[in-house]
Amino acid sequence: MYANSTFFFSPGGDTGPRKALFDGIALNSIPVIFEETSLDVTYPAYFPGNPRDYSVFLNSSSDDIMGQLRNISSSRILELQNNIARVRDSVAYLPDANAYDATWVMMKQLEQYKLNGYKFIDRFPNKTTLYCVDKDEEFHGQCRFLK
Repeated sequence: MYANSTFFFSPGGDTGPRKALFDGIALNSIPVIFEETSLDVTYPAYFPGNPRDYSVFLNSSSDDIMGQLRNISSSRILELQNNIARVRDSVAYLPDANAYDATWVMMKQLEQYKLNGYKFIDRFPNKTTLYCVDKDEEFHGQCRFLK
């Protein structure tokens, strides 16, 4: 959801920012904040820089929140997204942009599962029964399998 969204609503949580705030920023979505106290006091404890540089504060008492978002210029949206890219490293689950974490691997496997007609790929198509023969240095501590 966050990856396909320009903005995401981030109302205050029980204590400090909600996990959704970290997830949204990690996926370059712009947080929409409704509590100025959270924006000015709480978020600087978790993120570098000025939170107003990478999030939007909206008046939640307004009847037209979506209208307020539509009125934000495309140049301002681009500026916010560029600033989020700088903040994102502080919430990244990965050491760098070229690494893959467990979530990425899982999503790629689910994508392959869907492309394969919702059938798991047989990773050992020529094996009927697998036995762990031994664990030696040649196989980096992994099992060698025999049919």
